[in-house]
Amino acid sequence: MRIMQNWLNRGDLSFLNTPLTFSPEEQRWLQKHRRVRLLVNPYFPPFTLVDNEDELRGIMADMLNIVSLQTGLQFDPILVRNRQALAKRMEKEDWRSCPPPP
Repeated sequence: MRIMQNWLNRGDLSFLNTPLTFSPEEQRWLQKHRRVRLLVNPYFPPFTLVDNEDELRGIMADMLNIVSLQTGLQFDPILVRNRQALAKRMEKEDWRSCPPPP
């Protein structure tokens, strides 16, 4: 939450120089969940879009990069081309933005 608050309030990224502190429970969760898959519809510029090489760009990509720098998490965006494809993937598999903490 601190990452988002700093981003939204001032656009000041100096907080990246200060390591985040996590509770023991949060640290265990981060160690168990190094990679997080995300379903992404790339047709919502400026929030989500892709470049010519199908690499995620936009505000979401910027935020995920900052979270990655601060936490060590790696995000694997899974691109879906429309709402129907998104709904189908969500029905077919157990999707959530990330596994819940214990």
